[in-house]
Amino acid sequence: MSVHRVRLVLPAEHKPRRAVPPIGKELLTYANMGMTIAVALVGCGAVGWWVDRQLGTSPIALLSGLGVGCAVAMREIWKLLRKLNHKSEGSHP
Repeated sequence: MSVHRVRLVLPAEHKPRRAVPPIGKELLTYANMGMTIAVALVGCGAVGWWVDRQLGTSPIALLSGLGVGCAVAMREIWKLLRKLNHKSEGSHP
């Protein structure tokens, strides 16, 4: 039985991670807003549609689900905008 020794060689200099450029951060923020709206509306609408199919109450639960989805989306966007506002106020003296 032979024993093999493995030697780990690390690079001489470690390159730090590059920070995300400011335009990239803004783009991610707006993409987050869009996804929040889409997921809230589609998710709540799908639940309402499913409830309508189960109970036979055709557009009532779907419209209720879309209303709840709109409220959820507005609340999440409001929270995100407040967070961005606090960050921008803190960055300026």
